[in-house]
Amino acid sequence: MQQRQYLSTGELAKLCNMTKHTVLTAIGNGVITTSRTPGGHHRIHVDEAKVFLESHAIPVTKLAGVMPSILVVDDDKDTLELIRRALANESVIVEMARCGYDAGAMAAKMRPQLIVLDILLPDIDGRTICRQIRQNPVSRNTRVLAISGLRGKEEEESIYAAGVDDYLQKPFSLQELRAKITTLLRRAPQPHETAH
Repeated sequence: MQQRQYLSTGELAKLCNMTKHTVLTAIGNGVITTSRTPGGHHRIHVDEAKVFLESHAIPVTKLAGVMPSILVVDDDKDTLELIRRALANESVIVEMARCGYDAGAMAAKMRPQLIVLDILLPDIDGRTICRQIRQNPVSRNTRVLAISGLRGKEEEESIYAAGVDDYLQKPFSLQELRAKITTLLRRAPQPHETAH
C-alpha cells in the first residue's frame, strides 16, 4: 500500500529528532535492520522505521510525510478493532476516531490520504462529513471509503451522492476491506502532497 518504502539514515534521524550518528549506532548494534544501496548507504524500510519510532515512544504520525495515513471513523469498537487488525501489517499510519467531532479535528491535524467513514455516527451523519470534506480545498482530494449497515439502492445512492469514492456494506471481510483500501490509496494524493 505504501507509496515509498525506504528512508535514509538522515531522514530517520530528522524524524526522531536524533543525530545521524545515533541512528548509525542503533544500526551497528542491530537495533535497526537496514538494506544497502549499491554505493553502500543504509536504507531503512518504513516498517522498520515504524517499529523504531514506537519503541522510543515517538509518535508514528511523524512518518505522515512518508507513509500513507488512514483515518478510521466508527463508533463501534469491534469494527475499529477489525480494521486495525486488517491494517496492522501494512505500511500505513492508522488513527481511529469514534465520532464525527473527533474525526474533524484529527483529519485537520493529520491530513490523511484515506478516510474510512461509518455513515451512521452518533453525533453526525457520515454523508454530512463527506460533503464537508469535499467542500474543503485542503481535503477535497482525500479518498473516502464509506462503510455502513444500511441496505437498499436508495441508501447506497445517497451515500455515493455525498461524494464517497467507494462503499462497503457491513458485515465485510478483511480481504474486501484491504482490496478497497489498496485501490483507493493508489488514487490518493501522495503523503508529501498533504503533509504540512
